[in-house]
Amino acid sequence: MSCTNNISSEDEEVAEEGYADGTYCAEVEYHNPNTGTENTYTLEVEVESNQVTQINWNNGGWLDEDHFTPAELDAEGKCSFSSDRGYDYTIEIIGEHCNNLDSEGQYTKLNLPKYPFEEAAAMYNMTQEEINDCNIFSEGDVLSENDMITLQNEIKSIRQYLAALHGYDQGYEQEIADIKQSQNKLQSEIKNGYIQSIRKSGINQVLVITKNGVNYELEVRGSDKCTMGTAQFNENTYEWQMVYIKQYPDVEKYSGHYMRIIDSGF
Repeated sequence: MSCTNNISSEDEEVAEEGYADGTYCAEVEYHNPNTGTENTYTLEVEVESNQVTQINWNNGGWLDEDHFTPAELDAEGKCSFSSDRGYDYTIEIIGEHCNNLDSEGQYTKLNLPKYPFEEAAAMYNMTQEEINDCNIFSEGDVLSENDMITLQNEIKSIRQYLAALHGYDQGYEQEIADIKQSQNKLQSEIKNGYIQSIRKSGINQVLVITKNGVNYELEVRGSDKCTMGTAQFNENTYEWQMVYIKQYPDVEKYSGHYMRIIDSGF
């Protein structure tokens, strides 16, 4: 079928000069050389700079230039390309609009085209792990690559499965982010002051605290007793100062002790 038989004479002139940016109706031939699967669909495609940059599937998904190199349309409105998964596509522009697509009910029509499971998986950019875990039959069987599925039933299940899985992933990612934030906070506290040792000097304690890679020796005033942990102090003064010690990394509780620096840089 030639595109010039389906568009106006005005559009023929446009096609000769290159297609203007916009959405067009096209026949899309799909071929998987690995399995021999072939299908032909009537779909809308996006055109920019006379190149096909996106195929819009009837289920609301799409295949865009993240997965194939935009292909130049010839004077007949045709082009071909292979996706990053090795699937071959041939596009032929047949008009400005796909009149056979019902914009309100295109996702629920009973006569929707069937798709191989591998193609439906590609629509949703499913990973191999997601494909392996996708049990969408009631008896729990996993779809094989050549099983044909429709938009009305199994693809809806895939969408629900992915939504649940991605929701779990987001929760897991947030948990990991929280752990990393806690780890970074602890590392910052250790860097800004960590008690390396405590020893007795008469009735007093003497602490060795490392701050930003420098060791400081501090004397604790009186008979006050300190614990190990992180410490906050001013390294720029040798006067008595309040030093705050945090004994447990996961408990926001501090004890305060008067100390003074008696040595540093060792």
